Amino acid sequence: MSKTGMSRRGFLRASTAAAAGLAASGCTKSAKQAALEEENKALVRRYVEELWNQHNTDLDEYGRIFHKELMSFWPDSKQYIQDIFAEGDKVVYRTTSTATIEFPMFGFPPEGKQVKWSGISIVRIEDGMIAETWNEWDSYVVYEQIGGVPAQKTE
Repeated sequence: MSKTGMSRRGFLRASTAAAAGLAASGCTKSAKQAALEEENKALVRRYVEELWNQHNTDLDEYGRIFHKELMSFWPDSKQYIQDIFAEGDKVVYRTTSTATIEFPMFGFPPEGKQVKWSGISIVRIEDGMIAETWNEWDSYVVYEQIGGVPAQKTE
């Protein structure tokens, strides 16, 4: 039981019933809104593929400067979208990324180490173009993999 007095199962039943009630009352997305959200997800998939996997830095000025700098550290980096969701003008996607570190990073020698990390990004779309992005990635796990901190033991 939680502090609200509702068990997890009870919460799930109540949530499912509420969602069913909304759907029955006609509170659903319009076909136009659903199609727009699918277009936004397709745009983000192309962005990830072209910028992060093909390293096409001709997309915009920011991409050109930032991405070229980042690629000096890991020229073979790849992002793999694990989940992608759209709501209104925003798309959220979760990735797993891999790379080989070719140049000194965070004060550590490159040694050609392979690293893998996860991240979550939020993208705002305006007029069919990416207007803003917010990104969070697990830099701690990268530090672990390059020897910056001791690896955590899991039991």
